[in-house]
Amino acid sequence: MKLFNEEASKLLGPNHQDRMHAIQGDLNEPEKTPALTRPEWFGFDCAIISFALHHVDDPIELLKLLKARVKPGGTIVVVECLKQDGAETDSATASSGIKDGEPKYNPANMKAVPMGRVWPGFSVEDVHEDYAAAGCTDVDLRIWPEPVELPKMPTFGGRCTMYVSKAVVPLTLG
Repeated sequence: MKLFNEEASKLLGPNHQDRMHAIQGDLNEPEKTPALTRPEWFGFDCAIISFALHHVDDPIELLKLLKARVKPGGTIVVVECLKQDGAETDSATASSGIKDGEPKYNPANMKAVPMGRVWPGFSVEDVHEDYAAAGCTDVDLRIWPEPVELPKMPTFGGRCTMYVSKAVVPLTLG
């Protein structure tokens, strides 16, 4: 965050905070970062996350938290990896096998990796379902034309097919 804010200051001047400023916080527990409860951290035109969704226990819940920060008509953009062919079919991202009333994502089904746990990518169907479950509309997903190389770890990483998706926070009526 320090480097980002230093670069923003170089680009925009010492009063850059009104135009570009980063803080570190946890949207799941905003009370631990009091700045996240202030009005200026709501009403964004766009929220963008890149290679982060696979780290959270409940991706749909994170999309809902992002949606709450974006103004109606704004967009949420996610950059992530597609679930690879041959990835575990028992992961929570596989829609089949989920009983009525059960959440789609069960953290017990995350894959253990050296830095914690992750979801092994998301299917195109997951992306559309998850945005819809978060209350977003007009989902668009583009698959990156070439595989990207992620840091290789003993149980995870290497080549992945990346996607960029976006969805709209619907306009409110009344």
